[in-house]
Amino acid sequence: EEIVAMIMRHVKELADKQSQRVIKDVVVTIPPWWGFQERYALHDALVIAGLNPLAFVHENTAAALYYALERQDNQTHTAMFYNLGSGSLKVSIIEFELVNSTEKGDKNRYESLRVISEAWDETVGGLTFDVNLAKYLAKQFDELPQRKGKKSILSSNPAIAKLIKESNKLKETLSANKIVQFYAESIFESTDLKLNMERSKFEELNAEVFAKLTKPIDEALRKAGKTINDIDAFEILGGAVRIPTVQ
Repeated sequence: EEIVAMIMRHVKELADKQSQRVIKDVVVTIPPWWGFQERYALHDALVIAGLNPLAFVHENTAAALYYALERQDNQTHTAMFYNLGSGSLKVSIIEFELVNSTEKGDKNRYESLRVISEAWDETVGGLTFDVNLAKYLAKQFDELPQRKGKKSILSSNPAIAKLIKESNKLKETLSANKIVQFYAESIFESTDLKLNMERSKFEELNAEVFAKLTKPIDEALRKAGKTINDIDAFEILGGAVRIPTVQ
């Protein structure tokens, strides 16, 4: 709680500066699989940070709220929100419609949204791609002629962290290019790593991950009792959706 409170206090400072006012009351997004223990811990962290948590809302529901505010269609429709972030995949099916006001004398109609179903996979995300790529690069590093007989790069936690960071950059570059020249200076024990990396190799390394990416879609449709033909709009969220194969 104390570590998260430090992060949230910094977020509060950024929000205060951007909005030019003092932020006190907050609504915070959380993953859909969180239970009471995680929610209570986050609540305590927010209080320690000097914030007043009014409510928690699922990440895709929060995105759907903004979607509803900007929606120009007067017709009732169903949207699927596909959120592939750094640590997990979340899919939601949400219905939007205009409803009559319940206030006496108010003849206006207002946007309403209803979450029909949710599904997720906590084992896949942008970091999963980075780790798989880092394992491949580590193997290439250990097989360098000058590394023969020496200890593996995987024996050093700082080197692994650096390799994952470099893998993240490489992944982003491969999203825009089919082949990239990778170079990491002094990655471990003053040894550099240089090689050509193809997008097809990246896709091969992550074939099992890609196979998982549609399962939450099928699960969300099953829970909602709908087919893909019932979905009027498809919204993609999260940094990992930039990967061409994901799209």
